[in-house]
Amino acid sequence: MKKFLSITILSIMLSIVLNSCKKSNPADRSLTEIESEKSFDSVSVGKFFLKHPKFKEFQGSVEKLYAKHSYHYLWYDKKGINEVGDLLSNKINNIEDDGVLTVVPYKAELNNAIDKSEETSKPNTETELLISAFYFYYADKVFHGIDAEKSEQIGWYLPRKKMSYVNYLDSLLIRPSLINKDEKEVMGQYYRLKAVLQRYRDIEKKGGWNAVTADPKRKVLKPGDSSQTIAQIRSRLMVTGDIKLDSKSALYDKALEDGILLFKKRMGDAADKNITARLISDLNITVADRIRTILVNMERCRWISADLAKAKEFIVINIPAYKLTYFKDGKPALIS
Repeated sequence: MKKFLSITILSIMLSIVLNSCKKSNPADRSLTEIESEKSFDSVSVGKFFLKHPKFKEFQGSVEKLYAKHSYHYLWYDKKGINEVGDLLSNKINNIEDDGVLTVVPYKAELNNAIDKSEETSKPNTETELLISAFYFYYADKVFHGIDAEKSEQIGWYLPRKKMSYVNYLDSLLIRPSLINKDEKEVMGQYYRLKAVLQRYRDIEKKGGWNAVTADPKRKVLKPGDSSQTIAQIRSRLMVTGDIKLDSKSALYDKALEDGILLFKKRMGDAADKNITARLISDLNITVADRIRTILVNMERCRWISADLAKAKEFIVINIPAYKLTYFKDGKPALIS
């Protein structure tokens, strides 16, 4: 009886130890579960790229990816194409939301393959490789950005961040939500710009905003002043959401003051309540030009390491605007 009891206790303890070992590596276990048990012939990779020459630059990465995973299917689960595959397809079809303006090759083929996959859960090697090629295409366009040679031609001498997109896919497969937002790989400012880009594109579709005409009699307008210029600024700020209500009033009141201060804060300008020629000039920059600026800054964010946002102190110099901003603890401490 004692012998039986000791064996039982030993079995229970062994079970606890094994379970705790499994729990200590949830990421590894998740990858094993995600990886399909089925594999395909490595020869298929070369054949795929012969049929898809526009993706030739990603062949080495795809080969490295599947060699790492022993040529198991990565984009399929028991139900068909997995969540990450569906999310990636959606991202490709809406790549302009990431500030990337380009003609996407083989997009119709991808959409066709995704539609057909809904009819069967059986893995398709051609579709598997197509999604992998699109993963590296998306990573190149959205995470990586323009190549170093081109960036130097346009005067960008930024230190290039380095990351392995082969290894990064493991993280995406475990946490699909990272494809929407991952501040460890792309600095947080990128996602804020992305949100503003969407808002400005919506404004552009509605016709943009009207230009503000300066008051010919006064160079500076202050709180309490009245002018048709003030009424125009009120309407202009309403479009971008800097004020909540357009009262049409020509009087510079508290509501307009708050709106002007919010606009200047968004533009990175000093908190000055006065309406000057410079403010009117900023307000009159067209929505199309604002969008172009956002796209350029999103591209720059792809280059800069996300670790910069964690730095306690750093300086940003805007050469075209002759502006220097000193950041401390993530906030502007000095603007010159």
